[in-house]
Amino acid sequence: MGSRLWWVLGAALFVVVGVFLFLGDQRDDGQDKRITGLSQETGKLADATTQNAEATKVLAKAVGDLSADAQADEQRLSKLEGQTSELRERVQLVEDDIQTREAAKAYSFIASDLSIAGMAKVAVAEAIMSNGSAPGTNAEAGLPSPADMRGQSLRATYVQTGGRIVLEYDRNSGVDGGTVRLVPDVPLALRTGILNWRCESDDYADIEAFLPNCKYVGTE
Repeated sequence: MGSRLWWVLGAALFVVVGVFLFLGDQRDDGQDKRITGLSQETGKLADATTQNAEATKVLAKAVGDLSADAQADEQRLSKLEGQTSELRERVQLVEDDIQTREAAKAYSFIASDLSIAGMAKVAVAEAIMSNGSAPGTNAEAGLPSPADMRGQSLRATYVQTGGRIVLEYDRNSGVDGGTVRLVPDVPLALRTGILNWRCESDDYADIEAFLPNCKYVGTE
């Protein structure tokens, strides 16, 4: 009886020790698996970090390329703006030259017809000296009708009140219907016998550049 009891107790002890050993092995296996899984996850994270770093490098290079392209485009745009500005200046010079040539041509027409105005001035001066007063019409000055006193661009020559002579030009003068006035100083002529004339225009702003004795009296 006593030996059997010891045998049972020894068997039970053996079973308990075996169970503890088994549980210990199970815990070790679980820890090993968790460590292995953690190591794998760490490897994956390292791989992902490496991939992100490479992607970041690629992105940085792309950004750098875009920045370089933008800078190059800005330089090309600046150069193009400079060329455009230079072209505008050249076009403006050409336009100014054309306007100057057209103005010179127009004023040449005005100047060429002043010989007719000279004839009218002589007639008006003679009428003043002979009659003691200024004529107010072509007929009073002994001149043909206004429409008969015409030239290349001169459309008509009028003698008006106070002996004033009005020269009316066509569009070849630069202003269709533009006028130039020759105004006599009648009081001075009656006192001294010397007749001075004043030349002026409301229509030809640059007339003084081509006819220095004429003044522009209009408003620009």
